[in-house]
Order: sequence, then C-alpha cells, then structure tokens
Amino acid sequence: LNGVGFQLTDIKYFTSMGWKVVVIGQASVGKSTLIHYVMHNKYADSQQTTVQAALHQKKYLYDEKSIELHIWDTAGQERFKSITPQTFRDADVGFIVFDCSQPDSFKQTQYWYEKFTQHAKQGALIYLIANKIDLLWKVERNEVMEMVNMNGCAFFEISCVQGKGIDQLLIHIAKEYIQRNHTNNQIKTLNTGVIERKVEEKGCC
Repeated sequence: LNGVGFQLTDIKYFTSMGWKVVVIGQASVGKSTLIHYVMHNKYADSQQTTVQAALHQKKYLYDEKSIELHIWDTAGQERFKSITPQTFRDADVGFIVFDCSQPDSFKQTQYWYEKFTQHAKQGALIYLIANKIDLLWKVERNEVMEMVNMNGCAFFEISCVQGKGIDQLLIHIAKEYIQRNHTNNQIKTLNTGVIERKVEEKGCC
C-alpha cells in the first residue's frame, strides 16, 4: 500500500446491488459506534442501544469504482443470544468486533466466527476488528494472531474516538469487492453526485 494517495468518495444515492455486511461481537464493544463512523465519518458521543437488526447502506468510490455495502447492526441482540440465522444468511462480509481493553470480549470471538460461518455465504470475507485501541490493550496479542491465522481472518485495529484504521478497513473491502465482482461485470464507474474526501492509504494492522 506504500502510502499511495487515493480518493475515498461518498455517494448520495443507492442501487439494489451491494454486499451484505454483518457486524457482530459481544455487548459494548462498539459495533454501533463503528457503523456510525463508517456512515458519517465522525465519532458518535452517544448511541441508543440497538434492539433489533438495523440496516444501513454505505456507497462510496474507490479507484473510480462504485462500492456498495448493506451493513447490518446486531447490537443489543447479543445480550439475549437472539441473533437469528436470517441475519447471517447470504452475508458477504462479517465484522467480528472486540474491545482490546476487555479480554472477555475477545474470548467470545471464536463463538461469533462459528456462528457467522455456519450461515453466511461460502467464502465470505471475515474481519477480526480490535476496537478502542485508544485505550490500554489488555488482550494478549499472540492469542489474537492465533485466531487470525487459524481462521484466515483479516485483522484490523481501529479507534472510533480517534478515527484510526477505519479508512484502511474500507479500502481493503473495496479492493476485495472490485476483485471479486470484476469478472461478473458488476462494477460501475461513477463520476457525478459525489462528495469527496481525501485520505492517505496505509497498510492494515
């Protein structure tokens, strides 16, 4: 990635085409806060507790290609183990989020991995996401990397408070989206109706 400059661009309108992204993890790890940052490019000081799966649509440009994500927020349901198979069904991407300052939240990530892979699309992308890196790490990093290597997950460290790592996460998804959909001729190039914001491309953690 080598620090190459690029434009990550938000688009104001949507189509029916897009990847289904399911955001899962234990309570209070910052799932809804992450989604809010992805949608609005800013940190939310407070979030209402989500009690059912909420759907958000995110569309942006990368390399002049249109990327569309349908993001499912499951926050609130995990307290009652009430996330249904329908939530995971046909998912293209899974965000498994844990709080790096709360070891118990990481201990449950294998459970969420198995839950997701049981119902998601075969070959779905899975991202293990360490949130709240602005706080003191209390999760053993070697255990994190063991899970990453064992399950073949992509791994990112983020802070919604500081805005770290989230652009790089969206870049990684965009590249996978373009690569996987290119052969199906599903990628569109869009040049109008956009709001641009420039960021610097960096490697994932």
